[in-house]
Amino acid sequence: MDSTPEDARVSQTKDILKSDPVKRRQAEIDLANMGMSPVEIARLLDSDASTFDGTAAANGQVDLNVPQVSPEVTIDLLRMQAVAREQERTQELIKRSQTIDLKLPPAREVSPIERGRAEKLLSEAALLRRRERPKEAEAKCREALEANPADAAALELLGDLYQDIAHIEEALAAYNKARELQPARTTAERKYANLLTNQERWSALETEVIVKSPGLALLLSLVLPGLGQFYNSEIGKGVLFIVLDLLDFYLLAFSPWGFAAARKHGGVSVGLVFSSVFLIILYLASAIDAMSTARMGGAQGGWK
Repeated sequence: MDSTPEDARVSQTKDILKSDPVKRRQAEIDLANMGMSPVEIARLLDSDASTFDGTAAANGQVDLNVPQVSPEVTIDLLRMQAVAREQERTQELIKRSQTIDLKLPPAREVSPIERGRAEKLLSEAALLRRRERPKEAEAKCREALEANPADAAALELLGDLYQDIAHIEEALAAYNKARELQPARTTAERKYANLLTNQERWSALETEVIVKSPGLALLLSLVLPGLGQFYNSEIGKGVLFIVLDLLDFYLLAFSPWGFAAARKHGGVSVGLVFSSVFLIILYLASAIDAMSTARMGGAQGGWK
């Protein structure tokens, strides 16, 4: 069957991608952004040409319908997918920050007196920020902006205040406005870029696992059932163990079925045996649970 112009163009495109690593890498990135898996990209771009094992295929150890992709290619493609996702999240964050209304006063001409008042208010706001009084600092900063709406330094400080309380979108909006008012203000530019970079790093981090000591968890549980669970941040379970322990202690020491019954009847009562066995089981259960949870790094929350 004769080849069509479309087939010829596809073949030519693949030849170009094989001979030009830069264009090939760009094609891989574009396909990854489209949501294609590493295997699909490898099949489409013929990435298996240099890694296909003909001997293994002849022995029936390789599925000829699935391209043999090297681990290096797979890792690179996965890395590109992760980078693409981070870039998408960053772009979304930038878009959201551009829609933030900082409730700034309208631009207007200011007198030297108003400009001097704004500088004084800005100094007071910076001092309040150093004293960890963010609300008062923001109020002073906004007063400075009322006196001089085009004060890029006040907008930068406003961004710092928002960043202090983790209002990332508002901080980006304030830094960006400061950059617009004073393009040569490198500090606002740097803070804007650093904040975006930090967001990418933080989003890529996995949840940190806090190292717990199984031995210490065991020791605390032997002192009092439930203490090991508190050590592992399992507050609810720790409270449960302590309540059961106190209940059992009451049955042993103060109830008519504990030691009082044994003294009264001169022997061992069923209630005493039951309470003693339950106490032993409680200690063992608390110790085993605390040790196993500590080996897994402890709970990642409160009432677990």
